[in-house]
Amino acid sequence: MARSRRDEAKAQLWRDRFTQHQHSGLSVRAFCTQHGLSEKQFYVWRRNLLGSRRPAKATPPTPLPAFVPIRLLAEPTAEITFPSELVVTLPLATDPTLVTRFLAAVRAC
Repeated sequence: MARSRRDEAKAQLWRDRFTQHQHSGLSVRAFCTQHGLSEKQFYVWRRNLLGSRRPAKATPPTPLPAFVPIRLLAEPTAEITFPSELVVTLPLATDPTLVTRFLAAVRAC
């Protein structure tokens, strides 16, 4: 009984190693060197645990484009020039109530 627990613990350890290897992006040789493992043991355990089923290679993330195409549309605007030479540019689609409130707030200053 103790032997089978030890064997199962060892098998689980190797399953975890195979998962780590799969996500590491490293070759088997580089992974084994980095983790102080025998390459031969790696292949023996993989064959014993996974049989002929080979783990799928982790797909590298798709790089994001360096530039995203955009299209600028000219929106009609109106400019309000105050005696203090302050210029406010607003889209023509701005709600007239907001413009009225804005002008009232500016006059109050």
